[in-house]
Amino acid sequence: MQELKLFDDMTRLAATGEDTSQRYLQWEVEHRTADTKHIYRESMRKMQGKRPFLTKMGYLGIGPVEGKSGDVVAIFCGGRIPFVLRPLKETTELGEFSYIGEAFCNGVMDGKVTGKEKQTFWLT
Repeated sequence: MQELKLFDDMTRLAATGEDTSQRYLQWEVEHRTADTKHIYRESMRKMQGKRPFLTKMGYLGIGPVEGKSGDVVAIFCGGRIPFVLRPLKETTELGEFSYIGEAFCNGVMDGKVTGKEKQTFWLT
């Protein structure tokens, strides 16, 4: 709505021959800065309890703050959301993991990674 008012004001001023560039720049500073602050605040709110990570394969992601080196990012068959899992070192069997939390992983979401070997494992 503010954009329509600005357009109307600029059209009216331009019709009188007035240079509107300074006025437009001032409007941009006042209004776009507020939008940027809102977007930043909202992003930070959504990021509470999360931190960035980089997988061995070079995928950048965001996961639980409890995540640490050695954790695994996995997508369950039929799923679209990757999860952070931690291998259980105290077990002698391979393929046992504990659940750490959900993650966002660029390049892995929504089935973008295909052809990877399927593996059976246990969550405890």
